[in-house]
Amino acid sequence: MTGAIARAPGAGRTTVPRPVSLPPASAPRRLRVLTVIDHLSGGGAERAAVEIATRLAARHDVTVVGSREAQDGPAATALRDAGLRVLALDRTATRRAWEWAPVVRELRRARVDVLHTHLFGSNAWGPALRRLGGARALVAHEHTPFLRRGGVRAWGAQGAVNPWIVGPFADRVLVPSTWSLRALVDHERVPERKVRVVPNGAPEGVALPAAERAALRRALGLEPDDVAVVVSAMLRPEKGHATALRALALLRERHPRVRLLVVGGGPAQDREGTGPELRRLASELGVADAVRFAGRREDVPAVLAASDVALLPSDHENLPLALLEHLAAGLPVVATAVGGIPDAVTDGVHALLVPPGEPRAMADALARTLDDPSAARVRAAAGRDRHAERYTWDAVAGAVEAQYVEALGLRA
Repeated sequence: MTGAIARAPGAGRTTVPRPVSLPPASAPRRLRVLTVIDHLSGGGAERAAVEIATRLAARHDVTVVGSREAQDGPAATALRDAGLRVLALDRTATRRAWEWAPVVRELRRARVDVLHTHLFGSNAWGPALRRLGGARALVAHEHTPFLRRGGVRAWGAQGAVNPWIVGPFADRVLVPSTWSLRALVDHERVPERKVRVVPNGAPEGVALPAAERAALRRALGLEPDDVAVVVSAMLRPEKGHATALRALALLRERHPRVRLLVVGGGPAQDREGTGPELRRLASELGVADAVRFAGRREDVPAVLAASDVALLPSDHENLPLALLEHLAAGLPVVATAVGGIPDAVTDGVHALLVPPGEPRAMADALARTLDDPSAARVRAAAGRDRHAERYTWDAVAGAVEAQYVEALGLRA
């Protein structure tokens, strides 16, 4: 059955994107932009920040700040090699405010138009940095407005950032989905007039020659007649790997050649949702021989191209980059109907959506995909078209640029 479902080009992303031409400019002049995030590599938010900044650098003066990156670290070095200006602070503790001094100096030196912060840590410091450095506009990017307590942010220091810091002081708050807009407005008291939906993106897919695809499958521990169901996500409890394993145990009764290909790293500690716990669960379920733990990989586009079906089993999500990569790959997709996922895809048209935490429903959707490869190919093609229409990084960067213009009050 290998390859019988979809042979469309696979998802792709370069480790460091190169500046490219964007859609027609929204800004009437070249803007000075400072993008701030803790780390320059890692999860979806980090990738989004880097992809957007890199594309905007094609026609604006962009500096990227990695507040917890080392100056000579691999991520900072790779971005400099790609032509970006990078300021790595190597901050060691949250309360050491003086470690932000280089950013304040850069804001003043460059007379920055837009300070664009990402995620909790940078968003929390954004208003102070803007005030000290004199940036004309502050744009906060909230990638995940919750802390896994009923789907909204828990109490504590993090719970205070959006209602008390971001909401009052940011000029614009960018979110990837209407679900996250409602979370911010309804639960965290961010003024709706400030919030704008700018979706995540993913590059176009890549295609592997048959020989390379076969070689990669062998390297991943797959036999020629195995059906590879890929899960690409960090090993964290909310990503739903445990549900995927339970679904696999049910699915194998009907499809014994199915293999679950788990791509992603995570903490080494033996706790819920991490590698050791998932391996133990696989053994308890009797599916250890059908699971391939591939770990964190830099060739995710190629791994997707070598797979047959994509599964996104998360209990909580916003608008995951993995979903958009799966669409760009032209793979049949089974995903949970959580967060912004129903915004991105229509059940039965672009993907099959199932409730979170329900292995039986997940197994049934996977079986439906494998039992009707013709319909699966139609959904995969529709998903690829959906990505091309809405979710390229060029389109996302153009939308962000339009929000800069709006925040600054400029006329295009």
